[in-house]
Amino acid sequence: MLTLRGYIVFFLGFVLACLSFSLAYAKDSIPSPLRVCADPDNLPFSNEDPERKGLYLDIAELIATKLGVQTEVFWWRTHSGKRAIRETLLKGRCDIQLGVPFEPGFMARRVALTKPFLKLHYAILGPPGMRLTKLADLHGKKVGVLHNRPPQNVIAQHDQITAQTYVKHQDVVTALAEGEIDAAFLWGPVAGYYNKYQWHSQFEMIRTDGPQLGWPVAIGVKGSETGLRHRQFLDSQTQFLLNSLESAIDQLQDEIASLKAKYGFSNSEPIFLDWLPVRLVADTKSPANSNAAQEQPQSDPVDQKTKDTVRGGKLFNGVYGCSHCHGPDGIIAQKKQDLRRLRKRYGEKFDEVFRTTVDNGRISKGMPAWKGKIKDEDIEKIRLYLVTIQVD
Repeated sequence: MLTLRGYIVFFLGFVLACLSFSLAYAKDSIPSPLRVCADPDNLPFSNEDPERKGLYLDIAELIATKLGVQTEVFWWRTHSGKRAIRETLLKGRCDIQLGVPFEPGFMARRVALTKPFLKLHYAILGPPGMRLTKLADLHGKKVGVLHNRPPQNVIAQHDQITAQTYVKHQDVVTALAEGEIDAAFLWGPVAGYYNKYQWHSQFEMIRTDGPQLGWPVAIGVKGSETGLRHRQFLDSQTQFLLNSLESAIDQLQDEIASLKAKYGFSNSEPIFLDWLPVRLVADTKSPANSNAAQEQPQSDPVDQKTKDTVRGGKLFNGVYGCSHCHGPDGIIAQKKQDLRRLRKRYGEKFDEVFRTTVDNGRISKGMPAWKGKIKDEDIEKIRLYLVTIQVD
């Protein structure tokens, strides 16, 4: 027979067991409501007007219905990119963010990603029946682009194509409709939306793909505090949410395809524009003794120079972000910032001008001083790389 103390111990044990079960159950459940981060004025992706909510919000509602919960939107303008994610998702103001770039290291792993649910592309708009397989098909044409966007740099490589620069997508599409330009090279989702809802789908739209011309996007949730990349290191609630979102995406492919058509997204097969080919100038002198060269590959100065040049390209395009102002691989429409013409501009003073400019900067032109901020050996690798991209 249980004593009073025994009853109390039994009762507390029962309560604790129920509480543990409840917590375990809650840990593996979908947040209800499912809070979605969204921009109130960013069509075709999101909009606070209930008549046309945007692709991402429509997809979020489909996912929520599939998971048996309601949605709740937390509005925040996304013009600031990563800062918007820091202020919303990472501060717990919402549970999911649609349209996050599918990059495993995105936001220093603080954002965990589902697999991609969509790939976004730049696209070329033109008259009905337009057929393109390569950029050369636009030779002799005037093409509208936005300032300082990848298409402007792509077009800059083709002297036979005239680039007409605008500030807004809508201005470019309007210019196309009024015959001021022959084609428009724009961010596909926005161009497609204007084409459908403003110009009643009167233009042909061809998607492009290639370096900086197409990005897969995923759904982001708050990631691991440990900084470890693999999903297995996330807490079980986050893993459960990611798995549930991916399962819903898999089951909603037909619905997502219909929504893409609703908002003017093109389903055409993209043409691939390999506009950033690898450029390496290797020393073609063969060593006198080829067998000796094979025996000591690590000491071959030509091989090391090539490695340093490759590394210089990575430092320029990625690590130090030189391409942000000077264009990827130095390809940019603004000639004053075009580093591919340094040899033509300065001749034998190329090396001297390069080093002086990098060390001391040109503050009035927006070029900071990098001396002491970038290691000397990295500056030399960038110089070697720039040598390989000079044009005649």
